[in-house]
Amino acid sequence: MQMLFLRPVVSRCMASLILAVRYTSHSDAAGESLMQVTAGTFQGSRFGLRGNEELGGGTSAYFVLENTFSPDTGALGFGSRLFGRQAIAGVSGDFGSIQLGQDTTLGFDTLSAYDAVTPMNNNYQLQMPVILVGDRLDNSLKYKYQIGSLALGVQYAPGEVAGSNTTGSSAGANAILTIGAYTLAGMGEKMKDGNQVSASVLSIGLAYQGNTAKYAAGYVHRNTGANFNWVPTSSNVGIAGSDENLLNSNKASSRQDDLITLSMNYQLSIQWTAYSGYMVEKARNVATNSNGSRQTVYAIFDYALSKRTDIYLESDFNKSSGALITQPLFGNGIGNNQATMLGLSVGLRHKF
Repeated sequence: MQMLFLRPVVSRCMASLILAVRYTSHSDAAGESLMQVTAGTFQGSRFGLRGNEELGGGTSAYFVLENTFSPDTGALGFGSRLFGRQAIAGVSGDFGSIQLGQDTTLGFDTLSAYDAVTPMNNNYQLQMPVILVGDRLDNSLKYKYQIGSLALGVQYAPGEVAGSNTTGSSAGANAILTIGAYTLAGMGEKMKDGNQVSASVLSIGLAYQGNTAKYAAGYVHRNTGANFNWVPTSSNVGIAGSDENLLNSNKASSRQDDLITLSMNYQLSIQWTAYSGYMVEKARNVATNSNGSRQTVYAIFDYALSKRTDIYLESDFNKSSGALITQPLFGNGIGNNQATMLGLSVGLRHKF
């Protein structure tokens, strides 16, 4: 008879540290430029632990505990949470996988499947797709199942409000189909805040992965109810200062956002990789009867010093019109009465 405490457990530490020197034009309402040492572009700096235990019969248990932090100051991200990036435990087997805790949204997972650069959840100027679909969800219950080349997922997060099953809740589903070099991914999600105001998201994308290049296109549609505020009244508080609430300047009527993304990466050599992308967004009812648009183009040249360390040059240019010139989005620059913004970065990423 095998003793339970003799089962092998595999665990490992995971971390990445990304820093950049960045120049930003038109960084404030006065149009002044800004030079700073800041977090890098590709992903947020993070530190965490993963573990996996084989339970027998093809079944295993696993966990992920991961935080995010600002390497320029050392401060924790996501509202100073210890494990604000992910804190889940789950089991997997022939039945699929079930995991519970603070988790990524299915919208974020779907972006990851069809984007050629990875969802830019760290460089604010490139973050609009992540803002629209949402990136993290408290009290999450996520189920995933693989049927041949088709991956299916459903996710539910109760608002944990006594007497109501919908207040502060979120529910969504996605599907990712991979056939040869092609991936087709789509998702839908609906959220209700503490006042039962709804926001809904739909996203679909297609990617082609060749021997040396990946090309991708995607579309995101979001409808945000009037005065939607993703800070429900109970324990499912979302994330303090969540980017969800950057979309809620319209207190009178529903806002609609439509975003098209194009992205690619190309491996120039063993060490050099080029990335580029373009995004265009149309926003209706940013304020009552007030619309706007935004265009973003970016390019990145990345050089691998080793398997764990790379350096990169990055540039991005944003142009807004209409109501999006004055909407306070991204914290600086665009949205502070500035129609254009140019960003240039030199960054270092180390994974260990």
